[in-house]
Parts: sequence; C-alpha cells; structure tokens
Amino acid sequence: MKVDGVTVFSAGYDIFDAADQSAVRGTQLAYNTQLGFNQAYGDAAYDMASVAALHGIAHSAPVMLVDFVFASSQGIDDESFALDKLSISVDSVSVPESSGIALLGMALAGLGFARRRV
Repeated sequence: MKVDGVTVFSAGYDIFDAADQSAVRGTQLAYNTQLGFNQAYGDAAYDMASVAALHGIAHSAPVMLVDFVFASSQGIDDESFALDKLSISVDSVSVPESSGIALLGMALAGLGFARRRV
C-alpha cells in the first residue's frame, strides 16, 4: 500500500506455499478455504485493523493519494483481492480565524452605532 507514492505497508500472501507468506501474524481469518470466488482454488481472508503500519500515517498535503498495489503472477481469474469496511480518516487541525474577519465585524458594529447617533 502506498500513500502519496510512499510504500507504507507491504506483505506477501500465498495459498499454495505458506512459507512464501509475509502476512502479519494474528490477522488471518481464513486460509485455503472456499469463500465464494473461483471454486478451483482456495481463498484467504485477513483482518488488517490491528496492523500498526496502517495507523497514524503522516500526511499534510491537501490531497491524499492511496494506492493498493496487487502484483498478480497468474492472471486475475486466478488471483484477486477485495477490501471490506475500508475507512480512511484525516485528523482535522483547527485553523485560527483570520483577524481580518474580526476587524470587519467590529467595523460593521461601529457603523451601526454611528448611524444610530445621527
């Protein structure tokens, strides 16, 4: 997974040779079982919510580009992936009110008081 072109998470997943995997321990929900896709091959499922590398990713640009990179070696009819319950949130930083707005408000109030006196 890349954020703004920088790799923030990378892992390998393999149904046929578990030794080839580099999946994060404790994330596997199912392995080499049928989950309703290509019936000729087993499927796997992982819960990535606890993976620390996917939390607190630094970002400061006005636009965030998130890439999910899938390197298929046998074709999409044999290999694929899906995302479920994906949530991307950005912590908002409060922007201080411009002093110009406050000055404009005070000027309008002053005009209102001056008009009443005349």
